[in-house]
Amino acid sequence: MIKGVFLDVGGTLYSYRNLRQANLQLMGTLASRLDLEHDVAEVAGHYRHANQDVDRQMAGLPFYLFHDYFELIFRKFLARIERPHLQHHFDWWEEHQRVTLLDALTLQPDCAETLSRLKTSGLYLS
Repeated sequence: MIKGVFLDVGGTLYSYRNLRQANLQLMGTLASRLDLEHDVAEVAGHYRHANQDVDRQMAGLPFYLFHDYFELIFRKFLARIERPHLQHHFDWWEEHQRVTLLDALTLQPDCAETLSRLKTSGLYLS
């Protein structure tokens, strides 16, 4: 008998349809903030590769904090663009990225109704 349902956030409860545009805007803001000569696509490519490197590096860890994860991505990104001295921008970046990406997420149309029906059926939701 099923007693509970564990739901992931992305794609299940929230739609990712606005994330691509939000990420491009983020990369443009980052390039401007760091006074980079790179175009937005190049900045995005460097950030994506840094993200992939960190994903591989942290995949085997039993746990980690998102703060540490995103800080390492930022450090690797700065290393890729040969600007490690700009690490002091991380606190700004972490907050700006969090707010921008959360604002870009939209609830799936049937999210609230589905969760309500599951909950009233007696299932534990996580």
